[in-house]
Amino acid sequence: DTIRKMKVDFRHMEAEMDDLAANMAAISASSARVSAALQDRHRRGAQLAGVQALLRKLQALVEVPGRLRRWAGTEPARALRCHARARAVLRHYRHLPSFRAIEDESHAIMAELAQRLRTRLRCETLDPKELTECVEMLLQLEEPAEELSEEFLSQAGARLEAELVALEAELPVADPSGTATTPPPPASDILDFVDRGSSAFVGTLCQLAGSYRALFGGDTGRLEPFAAALAARYFALLEQRLALERGLGDTSLLVRALDRFHRRLRALLELLPAGADAAAELVARAARERVDRYLRALQTFFLGCLGDVRQALAAPRPPGKEGPGLPDLLATLAASVLGQLKAVLAYVQLFTARDVAFASLPYFKGEFCVTAVREGLVVSFVRWLCRTARGFADGPAERGAPAAPPALLLLLARLCLDYENSTISYILTLTDEQFPPQ
Repeated sequence: DTIRKMKVDFRHMEAEMDDLAANMAAISASSARVSAALQDRHRRGAQLAGVQALLRKLQALVEVPGRLRRWAGTEPARALRCHARARAVLRHYRHLPSFRAIEDESHAIMAELAQRLRTRLRCETLDPKELTECVEMLLQLEEPAEELSEEFLSQAGARLEAELVALEAELPVADPSGTATTPPPPASDILDFVDRGSSAFVGTLCQLAGSYRALFGGDTGRLEPFAAALAARYFALLEQRLALERGLGDTSLLVRALDRFHRRLRALLELLPAGADAAAELVARAARERVDRYLRALQTFFLGCLGDVRQALAAPRPPGKEGPGLPDLLATLAASVLGQLKAVLAYVQLFTARDVAFASLPYFKGEFCVTAVREGLVVSFVRWLCRTARGFADGPAERGAPAAPPALLLLLARLCLDYENSTISYILTLTDEQFPPQ
């Protein structure tokens, strides 16, 4: 029964398959007839679509002069993009009269735009961004790059000159009579001066130099001497301002100002590597000058303490009352001088702090620690102290002046002996610990 049933089912399936094959053949024949009938229409439709696209392009080219005229006055950047898209096609088909007319009209419109841009380029109120955009559009109009680079640097120089004049106005005016007078104090502290110079002059110079390199590529033959001359003027103004810090003032404020100057100058030094040495030397000179002032301050302090000792020795004593003895005066003098020297070293150490950017310069890792601090400050002060002490014994007799009191000579002799035995060794060890030479 099962086999018989399977035979019947297969007979029905075979008949259905024959019907399906016949239907598929009929469908294929119908499809072939339809394709043959529509083939010409498809070809004609494709041709019409191509003609329509070409007409759109031609329409766009015909409308180019009108668009350029409409946008040239209000949206020059948009006009430039429109002209850039059409320029290659117009040049390619220039031999056709219709295309030549469109190109000539477009060229006349863009020439007028170039003239307006050149007039705007000479405007003194352009900021760096507007100046860059103006030159960039002129380059897109195929204006001579040589002339544009000169005009760019001329306008940039005028703006940077104004920044330098504003900084120079903050410095005291020299006396025209030439007499040596003390200049009035500056209107702002050194940190404010550096902040204004860094944000105004250095920031603008970096922006303009970066724009120049972006506009004119690697051609820096004019940029480097241009930037170097302006940077040298800025360094000179900063050095004049540093020279006004006549007193010791706030050393931490000076260090912060020099640190900010060095940090904000890094972007400029990437464009102008030759200025790195001048900037580093400026910072080093300021540090050396402050160390020299500390040396003079130590000398003045020692002479003041010595004057107090002389007054104590010469002061009259009431009957039955004794004044301070030599050991007490010596201890007070030695402690005061040593304490003042430690305080000076603490102030000077601010120049080599870890969070100070210029402390990583080779000068502050070696020469400053050894030459400026150890030899120029500590050793020089000790030698001056010894010469001063010897001068009290030898100097007056040679000049015929009254000799120093014997008690003062005895005190100074003991002070020098203590320095020879222990104090000098202690001071130099402390200096080497705080300013380790590399």
